Amino acid sequence: MHSYTHLLFFFISLQSLVIPSLSARSLLQNGTVSSCPLNFDALRKLVQGSRRPSLDTTTECQYIRQCLRLVQSEYLRLTGSFLPPLDSAESCWDSYETLVHEFVPNFDIRRSCGFQTSWISQGCMNITTRAEFEGNVTRASLNDVVSACNQSLLNGSPCATCTTSLSRLRASYLTGPSVGNVSDCTAYPFIYAAAFANQLGPTDEGTAKCLFSLDFTSSNSKTNRKRL
Repeated sequence: MHSYTHLLFFFISLQSLVIPSLSARSLLQNGTVSSCPLNFDALRKLVQGSRRPSLDTTTECQYIRQCLRLVQSEYLRLTGSFLPPLDSAESCWDSYETLVHEFVPNFDIRRSCGFQTSWISQGCMNITTRAEFEGNVTRASLNDVVSACNQSLLNGSPCATCTTSLSRLRASYLTGPSVGNVSDCTAYPFIYAAAFANQLGPTDEGTAKCLFSLDFTSSNSKTNRKRL
């Protein structure tokens, strides 16, 4: 009986060590899922009524990733968080895939593009909030970004000025590791700038075109290139 008590105590102690250290993978595997807080309807409104060209898989995945970054930027603008909670990752991919299927039926985003489920909730240098991002960058650099990006970015010259400022910020302050390539350190300055440095916001046509390489020109335009 005495040895049984010690054995039971050992397993309880072991369990208390293992549970707090659950990895992102094990958290996703244990069936814990919450609803997705990302607003894909904002993206849907931008692409509705568009005529899409036929794209190869590599290009399709590139646009899907950029569209997701736009949605994450809008989420950041509204909540102050870059990423949705990890336990909502599965439902976020499902929600996004529902939208994608309206334009590309039966396209499996994760399988076709090589995205892992957890990547939608993991990003750059463990930075998850606006405050953490701004804490890693000097005030002077943030002011430089606002000065360069707080204008219509629809035309080439203002866009070039803005993106140069963002690339400089990234090279100086966001040199740490990224998880996956959905929202990596290269993307973070652009996601941030669309949310806070540009007063027109990420869903503005010029902001989307400049910072996310997404052309949401009216479907009535002769040069329509609206894509998802």
